[in-house]
Amino acid sequence: MKKMILAIVALMMSATMMAQEGEKQMPKKKPADKTEMVKQRTDMMVERYGLDEKQAEKLLTLNTEFADKMGHGMHMGRPGKKMGGRPQGRPEGRPEGRPQGRPQGRPDFKPEQMDSMRAKMRENREAYDASLKEIMNEEQFKSYKADEQKRMERMGGGHQGRPNMKK
Repeated sequence: MKKMILAIVALMMSATMMAQEGEKQMPKKKPADKTEMVKQRTDMMVERYGLDEKQAEKLLTLNTEFADKMGHGMHMGRPGKKMGGRPQGRPEGRPEGRPQGRPQGRPDFKPEQMDSMRAKMRENREAYDASLKEIMNEEQFKSYKADEQKRMERMGGGHQGRPNMKK
């Protein structure tokens, strides 16, 4: 009986130790680094549109300059979000369940604030495109704009189904 109990205890201890070692060996995901993300985006664009080295250098500079202004899909600078788009906790006074019709973690903005943000985003996009047009040749830029149009269509036109939005 004693041998059986000792064997069970030894088995449980070894299983616990193996589980702890397994955790040490698994690489932990580190938060995405902004400069790394800009470099990856630049590399993807260089490959996709066939840019040469000189164009690639200019594009990296441009993407770095606009990374904070535009966010590049990773919710950089968006209130209530951290990298990867997960909400940072629950706002004070809000019940546990999600409010009906509002995405979790999304801040409440007044219509004037939304219009101002949209206008600023549009200005940033136009400035980025103008700079990009100077870097790329005509064929490369056409290809980029066609890809951008496809992305916008997949995302519902970029205005999430609101017909009264100005473009």
